[in-house]
Amino acid sequence: MATDTPRTQAVLNIYRELRRDDQTLTQRKFATDYLNRCPAYIPSTRNQGREFSDKAIVCLVRQLRSISCQRQSKFPQLRQSNFPHPVQTLVSSARTSPAFSFSFRRYEFPRMLSVTA
Repeated sequence: MATDTPRTQAVLNIYRELRRDDQTLTQRKFATDYLNRCPAYIPSTRNQGREFSDKAIVCLVRQLRSISCQRQSKFPQLRQSNFPHPVQTLVSSARTSPAFSFSFRRYEFPRMLSVTA
């Protein structure tokens, strides 16, 4: 069997977490219900050493959001938190400098294609 890619490992970790809550969840059911793919999608993708498709990931995210919304409506106490909202905390603090600095400079494209006159 080929080595799993990080994306594949992440999806399989999500499967394991969901399986903790639902012991009847199989990889075949996960592939059809969460990834919107055929039942053999996970084993065949892993055996061929490929990553899960973007469409499968989008379907997974939609399903997880749907589950999250369902759980919040069933358990409203989950939405109530004793922690302050992060935006309110930043606004109310007396901090004058940013909490962190970020620069796109290291993500810019190389200047190999620039033309000098």
